[in-house]
Amino acid sequence: MDFVMTEPAYKLLIFLFMIRGMYGDIINYYPTATAVEGQNISLQCIVGEEQNFTIIQLEWIKQRKDKEMTDQKIAVFHPGFPINYFQSGFLLETVTSSKTRKLQGSILTLREVRVKDSGNYICEITSYPTGSIKRITKLQVTEPPASVKMSYPYGFIKEGDVMKITCSAIPPPLRYKLKRSKNKIFWLESSNGEFTLPHVTRNDSDMYICLPEWDSLVPNLQGLNATVEVTVNFLDDIKCNTSSSLNVSAGEDVAISCIAKASQYLQYKWMRGDTTLSLSDTLSLTSVTSEQSGTYKLTAVFLDNQLQTDIEISIQVLPKQSEGMTTPLPVRTTKHLSSFTSDGTSSWSTDTSVSTSESGHFLTSTVKPNDTLTTLQPRNTSHPAPLTDSSSPPPVGNASTLHASTVKFINTSTDSLSTTPDPATRGRESPTTVTTQKSITAFTTPKASKSSAYIAVPIVLLLLGLIVLLYRRHQNQKRMDMPPPFKPPPPPVKYTSMKNHDVPMTDILV
Repeated sequence: MDFVMTEPAYKLLIFLFMIRGMYGDIINYYPTATAVEGQNISLQCIVGEEQNFTIIQLEWIKQRKDKEMTDQKIAVFHPGFPINYFQSGFLLETVTSSKTRKLQGSILTLREVRVKDSGNYICEITSYPTGSIKRITKLQVTEPPASVKMSYPYGFIKEGDVMKITCSAIPPPLRYKLKRSKNKIFWLESSNGEFTLPHVTRNDSDMYICLPEWDSLVPNLQGLNATVEVTVNFLDDIKCNTSSSLNVSAGEDVAISCIAKASQYLQYKWMRGDTTLSLSDTLSLTSVTSEQSGTYKLTAVFLDNQLQTDIEISIQVLPKQSEGMTTPLPVRTTKHLSSFTSDGTSSWSTDTSVSTSESGHFLTSTVKPNDTLTTLQPRNTSHPAPLTDSSSPPPVGNASTLHASTVKFINTSTDSLSTTPDPATRGRESPTTVTTQKSITAFTTPKASKSSAYIAVPIVLLLLGLIVLLYRRHQNQKRMDMPPPFKPPPPPVKYTSMKNHDVPMTDILV
């Protein structure tokens, strides 16, 4: 009898275990779940698609704790009705199969959980023909570790902007304090952790430290802080090694270097009109021409184009000027072959001067600009030369034959020599006139700078003094190296022994 009653019960027990194992495998859920206070967490309870039954109702319940009398219903869903919530702060989402369009389960989301939300959450699925199926998820909510966070000021910060720094801490402190690493005087205080700094400058770039202050009763929280490095960007005006207007001569090389002080790396670009000439801070132009005259623009910009500045420089290319002005000055010189004595003289002042010297049978006249021209007339001559625009080089002594005349100039000149003998005086001793037409080119050369003389003269005097000093030192050293002068020893002294002289007593008495 016992065997007969035991066998059906045993078979029923085996069947129930099989059903429970089968359903346990087909329902997807989390047996345990953990969350930190303030987070959102989702608990799922979903039946697999391979199960051939129909879900009639879904229900979520929070199991009662030791001091609670009953379980707390959270939400109930029936396919024919909307979701019914019994408590706030929860969200129930239903899950439907994409193939069969049947209801498969639900997901319960808890928003901003607290420690008191910890407990067992029961998912109950009522289906046909299997009935009710329950699954339990144990949720553990913990307090977050004490932490302090700082948010970097939003966006690109440049000089003149308003900078906002936000500081947060868990658990919430009584107050927040903000200080700087380099500036020990800076100190701000806020109750909500928000700090505003208006009209910041480059000097406000620093490491900022957030110091929350909790109640003294809260252990292990004092001294917690957070830091953030803040950079205030700036870009100064461009400075160049030349003025904004530059005049150069044609054929010269031009090099313009510029720089701008900034908080970041800069990109430079030289442009003339729409043409880019250089991508550096230096503009180089070789052998400039008049076509290169115009306005040149330099732009300095941040890599992200947040800040930029520019400068314009006007370059004017002038025609190349000659080193001096050329002025032709005609000079006519008459020279005589006959013997004469330089007695009569006449002088007149012009822009040129003629100096005459004699070497053997040659007479040499040298013309120098800006001097007085002197014309000498021979005392005995039948055809005196005119005084106007003419001169006779005064020979020293008597000259019988003149083979050539040479006129020396500092610069190049063109000589046009024409000799016209006088037929009437060919048989007598009369001078033959040699007319030399000179075209003198006077050059205006730049005068030597006085500053060069002021520098050269002291250097020459210093070198001469140094040479004299070294020479005297050499003579003294040479004198010291010579042996001392010989001095003969004194003659020997002859010594004689003392002789005793006996004086008679009679002599003493006398």
